[in-house]
Amino acid sequence: MTSSDLSVVNRQAQLQQVLALSRTMVEHAGRGEWERIAELEQQRRMDMMQALREPLVEDETGEVRESLQQLMTLNGQLAEIVRSARDESVKQYNTLRDGRKATQAYQQIGTHK
Repeated sequence: MTSSDLSVVNRQAQLQQVLALSRTMVEHAGRGEWERIAELEQQRRMDMMQALREPLVEDETGEVRESLQQLMTLNGQLAEIVRSARDESVKQYNTLRDGRKATQAYQQIGTHK
């Protein structure tokens, strides 16, 4: 096995690790475990930089493209979960804020009697 072949094997292993981390991040996002996602994102970024550090060999472009497409799909899933969670948080915040306003208005009415 040449050093070029070894580089291709290592790159594919690293990209598979990046994909595994991405799947795990999607799972954690589904459970609302945001701190864990941040930790995994740091590792994923380092692994991705390592995987793409060396120029691609012509024979591996298809496999790398496929891995990157899978990564983009997983990133899309993750982004959608994050958007939904953010929207839900905004909704809950607005409900709490409206409840506080109503309570304050009620208390003001009670003190004016």
